[in-house]
Amino acid sequence: KDFTQATEASLGRTSIDMSMVADDTSFSETVYELVTSGALPESRIDESVARILQLKKDLGLFEQPFADRSLAETVGSAQDIDAARNAVRESVTLLKNANNMLPLKKTDRVLFVGPTLNSTRFMGGGWNVHWQGPSSEEGDSVYQGFGDTILKGVEQ
Repeated sequence: KDFTQATEASLGRTSIDMSMVADDTSFSETVYELVTSGALPESRIDESVARILQLKKDLGLFEQPFADRSLAETVGSAQDIDAARNAVRESVTLLKNANNMLPLKKTDRVLFVGPTLNSTRFMGGGWNVHWQGPSSEEGDSVYQGFGDTILKGVEQ
């Protein structure tokens, strides 16, 4: 119905632990209101905090909070690109193969349309380059030729 109800549902009926919106405090303000009004138990916030802190501990972020700067030189290496492509291959999930449409035959015709077909920046989403991804002004140039597009994948 509204933001408050959506926030309550996201914490009350899911395992969401945080909202990572860099310049909007409405989620945390609403959570505070929900807890102080009794609509959301404080113990639910404790669960999220515990999971977040445990993950940070498991990742060693309390002992080594910053990345090794020398690793920046390896970003975009052939090994990185192969690992990224493999992660994509392994994460693709076919939910339903209605009427045995897949695999496609070489003679099948498929229409690919839309502004994101030949754009790298739309493939990455948020939290790459900037917290919301590259801006329209930056476009794909920020990737300096690294990354594939849907069009490139189809053509290959």
